[in-house]
Amino acid sequence: MSAFESTDWSILNSDELDELIQNVTDYINFVTTTNATEKQFYTKNNQRPWITSDIKSLMSKKAAAHRSNNPAQEKIIQKELGRHIAEAKLAYKNKMLGNMSSNIKNAWQGMKTMSGLSKTKSDNYDLLSPSEQY
Repeated sequence: MSAFESTDWSILNSDELDELIQNVTDYINFVTTTNATEKQFYTKNNQRPWITSDIKSLMSKKAAAHRSNNPAQEKIIQKELGRHIAEAKLAYKNKMLGNMSSNIKNAWQGMKTMSGLSKTKSDNYDLLSPSEQY
């Protein structure tokens, strides 16, 4: 039996707006907690701009090969991953150089971005644990 079939819909027959809102909100929370699964997503703040979906896919395949204790497959995927990363870095470099040719300010900003020097003190501050912050 679904949650909708077992619902006492008479709780929605209230003249008080606040009570009606509270009942609907409670019901929505009840249905979602009993019927929906929760999934966590992890993000990395240090993603490099040349990391493409193909590279992420290969990284996942390499991790799966490592988990399945298959060193031969892991080595094959690592070689392919290295080739894809080199190609992506070259494409990103060419793109950045094309964008930088218009003026000197863009050129220096691009150089800082490619070298990883574009981070300010405030960017580094966020990466420190609370005990290491100054």
